[in-house]
Amino acid sequence: MKRMKGPYLIEEDYIEDPINLATKVRKGVFGIEVSESVNIKSTSLLEINLFRKDYDKTEEDLNKLQEAILESHRLKIEEQKEEMDKIASILKKEIQAIEQDIISLTARGQQVAPLYLEINKVQAELEKVEQTALSFSETKIVKGPDVSEKEPSVFTPLFSAVLGLFLGITLAFIKQSRY
Repeated sequence: MKRMKGPYLIEEDYIEDPINLATKVRKGVFGIEVSESVNIKSTSLLEINLFRKDYDKTEEDLNKLQEAILESHRLKIEEQKEEMDKIASILKKEIQAIEQDIISLTARGQQVAPLYLEINKVQAELEKVEQTALSFSETKIVKGPDVSEKEPSVFTPLFSAVLGLFLGITLAFIKQSRY
């Protein structure tokens, strides 16, 4: 029996690369149009911005987007766990086949030491697969959607009026001083 080897150990700590996830969110893959989606540098955090006038719709869309991402990641974890279970099952069958070979070779009086080494190798792989399956954890929301309404500032029109007044007085003074 040939031993199965494969990419069953996850190279990253992420279910999905944060940069790719930010790109998917920006492109609207999850069904919600966003204004901005960026991966905060050197972290697994995303900052997602929606600029809309309707406060309730914005909050609802952010919650839908959050649920869509979580569901997508849950499905990926389930697929990975199923894959780990299949690999573990194959490795267990391989161990049983080697044990059967040991029994038949022992009955014939042949040497079985290399088969015990093979069992140890397969068991080590099985332990890695089982540890990998146990290490999966779901995506966690660090901070839920925070929707804030931007009210027009009172200071902007006031500042413009004061600036215009002083500019007008200055121009009038300059014009008056030339005559």
